[in-house]
Amino acid sequence: ACFSKVNAIVEQDPQTPFDALPKEHELRSVPKELASTVIQAVSREEAALAIAQKTFLRLFELPGSRLAVDVHIAILAAIYDIERRLDAEITNWVLYGDKKLNRNITLALVNRRLIKVNEFDSYLASLLTEAKDPSATELAVAVVQRCIVKEKTLTTADIPKVFELLVKLSKQPGRFGEGLSLLLEAVNVARS
Repeated sequence: ACFSKVNAIVEQDPQTPFDALPKEHELRSVPKELASTVIQAVSREEAALAIAQKTFLRLFELPGSRLAVDVHIAILAAIYDIERRLDAEITNWVLYGDKKLNRNITLALVNRRLIKVNEFDSYLASLLTEAKDPSATELAVAVVQRCIVKEKTLTTADIPKVFELLVKLSKQPGRFGEGLSLLLEAVNVARS
């Protein structure tokens, strides 16, 4: 019932950020309702895992909808607040599951620290070095931009491998233009 309500509301205004919704908006109650379900369950861990897995899979149903992604991340965060071991499961689903790394979803999960950032750092660093995948580079840049420079939820110490590789890439002439160098300068400014 909760997820049906989410779909109906999201369809009305899919690009509104969850944080911009009024405090009394009915969508704001959904994470609390699902967290309450977990708390009241006979087995909190099983209930948390089941709801989190369903929520995670639903993230990929409307990945272009800001509100859909935001509310599902808020649900995962509410459940994570109850069951702290959930980050290991979410990390496995993101890094080793059958869902392709979606930039918006992955950024939101990393930004809220709903995945193990050290494992994400190693995984993304391996994509950057082994696969030389342009989408991995774009994701790495986006993580630095959003999580370190803009929202300051991470530091370079949280993603040392990725950061080191971005520094090396920035020194390769012509490969990324000055955009990457400017971003790394912004990181240095954010540190001070």
